[in-house]
This record gives sequence, C-alpha cells and structure tokens, in this order.
Amino acid sequence: MKWVDKHGKYLGIPTIIGRYKRMVFEALKDGIWKKLNGWKEKLLSRVGKEVLLKSVIQAIPTYLMGVYKFPAGIINDIHSMMARFLWGNNDGSRRISMAIGCFLDANLGWSSSFSWRSIWSSKSLIKEGLLWRIGDGTNVKICQDPWLVNGDSRFMTSPPFDEVQRVSDLIVGD
Repeated sequence: MKWVDKHGKYLGIPTIIGRYKRMVFEALKDGIWKKLNGWKEKLLSRVGKEVLLKSVIQAIPTYLMGVYKFPAGIINDIHSMMARFLWGNNDGSRRISMAIGCFLDANLGWSSSFSWRSIWSSKSLIKEGLLWRIGDGTNVKICQDPWLVNGDSRFMTSPPFDEVQRVSDLIVGD
C-alpha cells in the first residue's frame, strides 16, 4: 500500500480543508481569472461578453458550490472579476453601467431600436415609484423631481420660482 503525503482533490474537490478555507477557493478564482484573460474582450460586444460570462464563468463553480458553502468574500471576488471583464476595467479607465439618473434624463431619439423604445416606455412607470431621499437637498430639483410625500402627486404643483431651484435653497441653516 502506498503512503500519501499530500491529499489532493477528488473529482476537482479538495478532500481535506483546514482552517484557511479561503485558500481552498484561490485555485477556483485563479481558474476563472485565467479563463477571463484568455478571451479577447476587445473583439466581443457587450452582449457577447454577457453570454460568455453566464454560460462559462458562472458554470465553473457550480459543482463546488453543490458541496461547499462559499465564503462571501469569494463570491464578491468572482463578481468583481466578471464586472471588470464586462465593463472593460483593465486599461485603468473606469466604465460604469448606465445609472438610473441617466435613464430618467434620456431621450427616445429619432431612429431608436425596438428594444430601446420598449425600455424607454417604462420610464413613466419607474418615475411614479421613485422618491428622493433629500439629504442636504443639493441634488433634488424642486419642480422636476418627485420629492414630496403627498396623496395626489409626488411632484410640486405650485408655480416655480426663479430664485429657488433646488430643495437645498429651501433649507435654512443654523
């Protein structure tokens, strides 16, 4: 009988896990990172990147997840690697997804696609459910933003004032 000095993996799963559980999952993260770096992200559209991420990268840890509960830090690391690949944050520049504010200010345009027209048509429904958290009031426009809690409307219905544009103009400091 052969003596085993180092217990490895059985079916890709570590047979023995000690105290440092995070170290066990480093090999998984390295495998995902190598797979992401092997793809030519500049040649792929955003949709192509999403398909690759969902079909390949999200499938890699499923077998291991069936056996072990992943630490939250590992899941966050995998999500951040996927986000960096999707939004192209490898060249030092920061790219972010379209923020809700940009969406609410966006115009339909002249020759919009069916998808954009469908998304844009939901803007009024989204605006109905939005309510600003005032904070210091510098970001909230008095007449354009839904900031009032009222039974009829969340928008101000009185005529606008030229000298008062934002909620911060209404707040009196001590």
